[in-house]
Amino acid sequence: MTKNKLHQSGAPLGIDGARTASSYTFDAGIPVDRGDVASADGVRVAQSYAGKALKVTHIGPYDSLSKTYDKLFAYIAAHGYTRNGMTFSWYVDDPGTTPIERLRTEVYAPIE
Repeated sequence: MTKNKLHQSGAPLGIDGARTASSYTFDAGIPVDRGDVASADGVRVAQSYAGKALKVTHIGPYDSLSKTYDKLFAYIAAHGYTRNGMTFSWYVDDPGTTPIERLRTEVYAPIE
């Protein structure tokens, strides 16, 4: 970021990949103030999702996020929504300065 004179413009985010009972994959992202920089040095520049989505705010430790995802997916199914891509999360609070029970994570599920 320093090399390209980029500045963080929002909370870090995670873009979910495969999830099983024993593993979880994701891409980590940091929103920046410009999109005119090419991907390089193992870092990829990409546009984030910009469409309709359902949002839920999880409050508490990261290790209990799976319960929030389960509730969100149950809501989607119960209300007949169709998912439109991978879920993603904004990590609102700094875990280094926020008590674990007050950490906020905004979870988004893109829908059609």
